[in-house]
Amino acid sequence: MTKRHFIALADAAREFIGRKQTNYDETLKDYVSSDLFTPEQRGQIIRFLADFCSDQNPRFDHHRWVNYLAGECGPNGGKVAHNG
Repeated sequence: MTKRHFIALADAAREFIGRKQTNYDETLKDYVSSDLFTPEQRGQIIRFLADFCSDQNPRFDHHRWVNYLAGECGPNGGKVAHNG
């Protein structure tokens, strides 16, 4: 796998892991949105994918990839500009 593939996988994982689920709450008589995965499950998914990527390319930078997935850096490892 190449850097381009790792970035695409991180983008897809970020979208998948961040998904919400919507259920009808009988008590509130309304639809309620909640996270699809717990923080622990998110961590397990990320570790699994990072281990897979490491197996595919010995130059894979596990730390930078996880930081990119978390939105802490850009795809090249640089700081992300936050508009606020």
